Amino acid sequence: MHSKATWNVKSTNSGFILLGSAMAIFLILSIFSIYLIKILVKENTSSNNNLLDIRARNLMVSGLEFGSKLFSQNLLPINTSISKGIEEGNFSVEFVLSSDENNSPLPYSHFGMLKSNSSISNVNRNGRIYFSSFPNVFNLAFF
Repeated sequence: MHSKATWNVKSTNSGFILLGSAMAIFLILSIFSIYLIKILVKENTSSNNNLLDIRARNLMVSGLEFGSKLFSQNLLPINTSISKGIEEGNFSVEFVLSSDENNSPLPYSHFGMLKSNSSISNVNRNGRIYFSSFPNVFNLAFF
């Protein structure tokens, strides 16, 4: 006696279509997630650079304030740089009597330039203030 068991299985493609659709959706989402990660990394780098730029500018202004206090107390030497370090950055302050940042002569003989240079990581910022020995009433640069 031979008995053959036969199974009556209906052939349908609905499982294959469901699996193919799920794979396609997963593939599309994966591609979009790669672009999203690239955008997020670029935005994070950009925001870090902006933050370092703001910190370097604040440090440069702190250097100008430090130099102006030394200048008002007659403690700032001429043509000598003073450097200070604050946390992860540093600044240097220098008072120059006769030339500007491009080594060109200043427009008036009573001017002096206080310049500050700050650096944090790979960000450098420069600033300058012009001082005059004349009182503001006699200083024609203010009018």
